[in-house]
Amino acid sequence: MKQEIREKSSEQKSLRSEKKGTSIFNVKKQMELSQRIAELTEDLEELCSERTMLLNQLDCADDKEVKKVKTSVSTMKDTLKNLEAKEVQFSAELDAAQKEFASLQEQVADFDPIDLYNARQAIRSEMEQDAVHKLQERYTDEYSYITMVDGRREVSLMLDEYAEEQRNKIRFESESFKKQELEKAETEGIREAYTLIQREMAAIRTEISSQLSRDEMASRKKIFEKRNKMTENVFEKVTQRLVEFTKTADYEKLMLESVKKIAQALKADDVIFFIKESDLKFADKIKVAYTAERLKDKKLADKIKSAFSPSCEVKSSKEIKIGGITGRSASLGLIADETLDTKLDGQREWFYQNSGLRVTE
Repeated sequence: MKQEIREKSSEQKSLRSEKKGTSIFNVKKQMELSQRIAELTEDLEELCSERTMLLNQLDCADDKEVKKVKTSVSTMKDTLKNLEAKEVQFSAELDAAQKEFASLQEQVADFDPIDLYNARQAIRSEMEQDAVHKLQERYTDEYSYITMVDGRREVSLMLDEYAEEQRNKIRFESESFKKQELEKAETEGIREAYTLIQREMAAIRTEISSQLSRDEMASRKKIFEKRNKMTENVFEKVTQRLVEFTKTADYEKLMLESVKKIAQALKADDVIFFIKESDLKFADKIKVAYTAERLKDKKLADKIKSAFSPSCEVKSSKEIKIGGITGRSASLGLIADETLDTKLDGQREWFYQNSGLRVTE
C-alpha cells in the first residue's frame, strides 16, 4: 500500500507539472489532465484512509511501528510453522498412544471391566497431577487451567470414556442386582435346606428312637427269656430236691406240723385236707393230728380216731405236684395252703429281687 501511494503521488506530481506546461488554450488536454489528477487525488485519499485504518487496527502511530508489527508478524509466522511442526509430531505421538491404548484394551479384554475401570480411576488422579506439573513447568505463566480442562474433556471423548463409564455403571448395577438375587436365592435355599435337614433329622431321630425301642424291647425280651430260663433251671433243681425231701422222715414231721398250722388257722370241724396221691399213706396220721390239735388233748387222740367225724376228710389232689397239704373249710369259705408247691412259687419274687436277675424298667 505504501508503494502504491508513493507511485500515485509521483504520478500526480508529474501530471500537475505537465498541466502547468500545457497551454491554457489547449482545453481538451487541460481537461484530461485535470480529470486524471482528480482521480489520482481520490485514489490517494482512499489509500491514505485505508492506511490510517490499518495503522489503527495494528495500533501503530506511523510506519516505524508498522515495521515492528511486520517483525512481530514474521516471528508469529515462524512460531506458527514451529507449532504446525509440533502439531504433526504430537499428532503422530497421539496416534501411537491411541494404538497402544487399543492394544492394551485387547490385552485386558479378559479382565473384569469394572475392576479394570476402578483400577484406572485409582491411578488417574495422580497421573493427571503429574501432567499438570509438567505443563506448568514448561509454560509457567502461560499455563491455562481452562485449556487443561478442555484437553482432559477431549481426551475423554477420544477414548470414549463416558460411554465406558456408563457401560461400567450399568454392568456394576447389573452385577450388584445379580449378586443380591443370588444371595437372596442362596439364603432361601439355605433356609429351605435347613428346614429339610431338620425335618429329615427329626424323621431319622424318630426312626432311631423307634429302632432303639424295638431293639430295647427285643433285648429285654431276650433278657426275660434268659432270666426265666435260668430261674426255671434253678427251680427245677429245687423242685427235684424237694421231691427227694418228701421221701424222708423229716417230710412226715413237716406234714404233721402243717396240719397243726391249718387247724390253728381254720378252727372248723368240716375241714377237708388235700395231699398228693402218694402221700395218702399219711391220711390217718393227718386226721389224728388235726383232731388232737383241735382238742388240745393228746391223751384223747386214740378215742377221737375211732370216733372221727366224716366231716374231716383227707383226699388226693392232682394240683399238688411236689408235696405238702391244703386244708379247706366250706363253712368258713377259707383255704389254708401249706403245700411245698405254693411255698416254692412264693419264693420266685424273692429270688428275682435277690438273685441279681431282676430286670429294671
